[in-house]
Amino acid sequence: MLKLGKGKKNYKHVLTGETLLEIKAPDLQHLHLEGDFSKLTMLGLYTPSLNRLPTGLTLAVNLKILKLKVGIDFEFCSQDPVQNLSLKNLTLCGTQLDQIPSALFAGKISLSLEDLFLNENKLSDLPQSLMDCKKLKRLNLASNQLTKIPVAVTRLESLISIDLDNNPLSENERQLAYKLWGIW
Repeated sequence: MLKLGKGKKNYKHVLTGETLLEIKAPDLQHLHLEGDFSKLTMLGLYTPSLNRLPTGLTLAVNLKILKLKVGIDFEFCSQDPVQNLSLKNLTLCGTQLDQIPSALFAGKISLSLEDLFLNENKLSDLPQSLMDCKKLKRLNLASNQLTKIPVAVTRLESLISIDLDNNPLSENERQLAYKLWGIW
């Protein structure tokens, strides 16, 4: 059962014992998670004004899917909460990111991540630390500003699916994508 606590319009206090939690709140700036999050497996935050990960996220030891969408300040991802989660799926679509901190792919996340969705951002490159994600199978980089295929991506041995649509890749880079993954 999800309970949204009383408070300011731009603050929510969440108590939950649920396995899935999605919050859509355009004016939300602060979020505090409290309670038993050991069962939480999926967290979706669709909040353009949120400027950091919610406090209490480290209590979600079984969190496998984290979806963050629209305008979230990405500085929080280089801190412990995301790194120390055993996520299988990380979605950061449409957040207007122009870079990803290399620290994001350190810790437990590099050992468990299978799906990474970074589409609809402003990325022109990816950190070398991405190649530490040995289990990464699916990578969506569509609708970014990639002019070349990041070296880290070419070294992902478990990768079975990649989406590079709507990027300004040169003809040589398109041929490389075809050679590596059979696309284009």
